[in-house]
Amino acid sequence: MKINPSPYILFAFGMALVGCSTEPTTTPEEKDIIEAVFASGHTVQDQEYQVTAKAEGYLQASLVQEGDNVQPGEPLFRIAGEVQTQQLAQAQAQYDDALAQIAPTSPQTQQLRLQIEQARIQLTADEKNYQRYQE
Repeated sequence: MKINPSPYILFAFGMALVGCSTEPTTTPEEKDIIEAVFASGHTVQDQEYQVTAKAEGYLQASLVQEGDNVQPGEPLFRIAGEVQTQQLAQAQAQYDDALAQIAPTSPQTQQLRLQIEQARIQLTADEKNYQRYQE
């Protein structure tokens, strides 16, 4: 059987014609992105500080906003401290009373001076009695 080469030649020639055609050109276009990515998870802060007060009271004012940079010793909040105000007033009254009690003219000081004087008189009397009974 003899093979006819003409169909193969026609096929090769047809492929060459189709393969040599010009490529269509495209131009870039600007379009909005419609795709969105949804992911679940949680965020973790880089640094966290716990702020506590050394005194009791109600928060009266916040002097800084979240995210502000602060320096050591800078006040962050103002606390209404009625309890501390009362304690301070009571301590001041006790201090003033103690100062009054140690004043030279206070009744307690005068009473202690009288007791000292009475003790000296008693000592003198006891010394005389001791000397009398020694002879």
